[in-house]
Amino acid sequence: MTKYIICVTMDIGDEKEGKCMDFVPDKNATVIHIPEWVQVVPSCAFKDYTKLQKVILPDRLQEIEYRAFSDCKNLKEIFLPATLKTFGNDVFSHCSSLERITVSPENKNFHDDDGVLYDDRFQGERKLLWYPPARKANEYHIPEGVTQIERQAFREAQNLVSVVIPESVEKIKEGAFINCRNLRWIKIPDTVQIGDDAFFCTRWLMENPEKFVIAGDGILLRYNGTDENVIIPDGVKEIKGTVFFYHQEIKSVTIPRSMRFINRNIFNNCVNLKTIHLKLEDGRIFSWDVSGFSCRDRFVECLEMIMRHDFTLSYERIPKIWILCMIDYAIDMCDSEVLKQIHRKFIIFAEVCIELRDMPHFEKLVNETNGITCKNIDELINYAIDCAQKGGSLEMQIYLINYKKEHFGFADPKDLFKL
Repeated sequence: MTKYIICVTMDIGDEKEGKCMDFVPDKNATVIHIPEWVQVVPSCAFKDYTKLQKVILPDRLQEIEYRAFSDCKNLKEIFLPATLKTFGNDVFSHCSSLERITVSPENKNFHDDDGVLYDDRFQGERKLLWYPPARKANEYHIPEGVTQIERQAFREAQNLVSVVIPESVEKIKEGAFINCRNLRWIKIPDTVQIGDDAFFCTRWLMENPEKFVIAGDGILLRYNGTDENVIIPDGVKEIKGTVFFYHQEIKSVTIPRSMRFINRNIFNNCVNLKTIHLKLEDGRIFSWDVSGFSCRDRFVECLEMIMRHDFTLSYERIPKIWILCMIDYAIDMCDSEVLKQIHRKFIIFAEVCIELRDMPHFEKLVNETNGITCKNIDELINYAIDCAQKGGSLEMQIYLINYKKEHFGFADPKDLFKL
């Protein structure tokens, strides 16, 4: 497909096969008729055409790219032709006067429901792409069968007061209802996943009287309390956005074992936070003292690794002190799943202990995981030697050589004097 570029001049070129032609509309125009040879409206092509009220798209159009019509503040309506196959992100972002998006009934990829745009391109999925922000109705029932509400789909919908989301919806993406300032009531399925800031600056969220605003599949969206010691309810699986960001009164937070995902910046502004507790299913509680550490976003990564039993994250990003905290938790709480993961990553955990010259944690790690083998013992000894030569202690090196002597023996007796 030839991709035609729309740029800002006043000339209209004739179509020439295999070449990119320039169509340059008047930026002060209120109505623009794009020529029939244009197949692609490129990214930001009509961005900030603030006087534009109507666009007539060509019948051959196949693609509208990212932010093609963003900030067209007076654009009121648009008709999408039958040939349209691709619709980019934020195409109508900040088009505050847009009342209706109409799709040709012959289009097999998209359709509209009374002016609301839907994506039908993927089998088994139906996505709500864009709700016109100036649509006059004050309530909207999303049709049954819709599976996803796209990012910023309802952004700045001025007149919207209530929304019913059907049980078929599986995911509400980030910023879906952001800045819907009159939205007071929402019916949300219990199983839906919710993206970051999905309901940011809506009355439903900002004026919600509940202490913990929990929606969808156990997702904590807002905290309205003033407690110094916060206990997150059992069953919460995810913490979104800036739930605790402005709560400088918080001194401790208790997290239930049901938790799976936490926004990594969730505690960054909690300047008085001293302790984070993890409550297990049997009621036992393990506590971390976080008062002396600034990298709490990295600690949240450690928490997620523990709670999800997912140790595939990059360890390079995590302060080494948090690695020791993970060892403490796994061993002290007898968490067999976390111990299993630590055993799989034994070398990483062992090298942290060696580098920090932390013999108590190293012995605890070795004894509980039996992670030292005849295949990795020499690697650990050499690492301990390297650390000792950089100013570290000989204690680790001596411990490992003695461990090898007792458990595996030496093929060469000279290795005993490798000090």
